[in-house]
Amino acid sequence: MTIRIMHIADIHFGMENYGRLDPKTGINTRLLDFRKAFDYAIKKALERNIHLVVFAGDAFKSRDPNPTHQREFARALKPFIKKNIPIFLLLGNHDLPNTPGRANALEIYKTLGIDNIIVADKPSISLINTTAGDVQIVAMPYIRKSIFLSRDEYKGKTIEEVNHLIEQKVSEIIKNYASQLNPAIPSILVCHGSIRNAKLGMEQNIMLGYDPLYDLDTLARAEFDYIAMGHLHRYQYLNPKGYPPVVYSGSIERVDFSEKNEDKGFVLVELKRKETKFNFIKIPTRRLFTLEVELNQDDEDPTETILKEIEANRMQIQDAIIKLIYKIPQALANQVRERPIRKALAGAFYIASITKEIIDKLSRVRDKRLNEDVEPLKALELFLENHYSKRQELLLKYTSDLLKEINQKHNI
Repeated sequence: MTIRIMHIADIHFGMENYGRLDPKTGINTRLLDFRKAFDYAIKKALERNIHLVVFAGDAFKSRDPNPTHQREFARALKPFIKKNIPIFLLLGNHDLPNTPGRANALEIYKTLGIDNIIVADKPSISLINTTAGDVQIVAMPYIRKSIFLSRDEYKGKTIEEVNHLIEQKVSEIIKNYASQLNPAIPSILVCHGSIRNAKLGMEQNIMLGYDPLYDLDTLARAEFDYIAMGHLHRYQYLNPKGYPPVVYSGSIERVDFSEKNEDKGFVLVELKRKETKFNFIKIPTRRLFTLEVELNQDDEDPTETILKEIEANRMQIQDAIIKLIYKIPQALANQVRERPIRKALAGAFYIASITKEIIDKLSRVRDKRLNEDVEPLKALELFLENHYSKRQELLLKYTSDLLKEINQKHNI
């Protein structure tokens, strides 16, 4: 029988950049965005009659989530609990405490012993009963490097050497657990970490060199029927020519502008021994939009030019998180009025920034057509064509009239 699984990760409750306090609820508006995205995913999963939820790490943004974030995460899980759908929670790097010995962000569920919620805070193997049959899960939570660095055999080694040793250790652990699996029961590996050659997001690029990188072959063992990955925020399928499928579900909401063009969602897995299939389910999310406006020397009113661009992009701006970047020549830099611009952006969900970039349109790049053989009036025409195209005709007329006046005055 096929076992339908919801694979989701990187929920990041507490990611509140680009948000403000909502007066109706007292909750940050970005937390409401993330909760809305999670609720949508849960609704879609329940519509497909899933048998198991697999969460691959990073429930919260902070290692010490505040009570509001914890409450909203618990509330979101209630529909699964009511329907007796098992929930498997893996710890990610954001769920781990800074100091060993302190409780992790998901430990409360383990401490309370809530039925059908399994918390994997260390490498382990679990047999989970669902209404569609049993599932074997090998858990590989995020490996905290500090655990290894405190050991004598790791002291004095470089970051690269430590990472390599961690990768070897993880490979041994996975191989050991895989050998214990019942080949008649479908099995999955749930891992929070980075795989070599996977596409990284902004946060992961920052962590590059500090994160151990796992080889695809280390995880994609024949004993498994699906590899549920967390940690990288972009949905991606990393083993299209082999088996089992190795899949990052990605995050449920965009956390910054580096993710503005990424689809967000979760993965619906149809788990079956040696025949697993899966499908990415897209979640509607808050749009992040960057509007770039390039101004010219001949813009008589640069503010008005910016306002026209805002109006032309009204549909994109509405209810979106906005970055406005306007590139402007130095001579016009002080002529932009920000107040009407902010008023025109009032339909946006949030104005992340309005950035001015000074450009030198009278640059040092010389027009090859300009040389000593060109008549003065023709040279001016070419110059105006490059830098003042909108006012070229008017300025040429003024220049022509001026030259006529000079010629008449001096009888030339």
